[in-house]
Amino acid sequence: MLALALAAVVTYADLKPVLDAQCATCHHAVFDLSRFPFQGSAWDTQEATVAAMIERMQRTDRKRMPPPRTAPEPLSAAVIEQFRAWLDAGLPAGERE
Repeated sequence: MLALALAAVVTYADLKPVLDAQCATCHHAVFDLSRFPFQGSAWDTQEATVAAMIERMQRTDRKRMPPPRTAPEPLSAAVIEQFRAWLDAGLPAGERE
């Protein structure tokens, strides 16, 4: 019998500390939990926005986010995978503060 471990669904609330620490300094208006999901945006727009964020997190050039000037070390592969899991789960908000 095959036993599968059920992983918790990654939510915006789970990722908010990363966004606050690594992104909000420059992108403060974008990462307000009270505004997510992006109000008035279609799912494909939200999905595209988060997919673009992930792509920028994975870059190794000066266009990486967070940029080398503010974060000398890139986000870890584990953190980037959490963002990918959040996207795959449909961008759930989670518990609000």
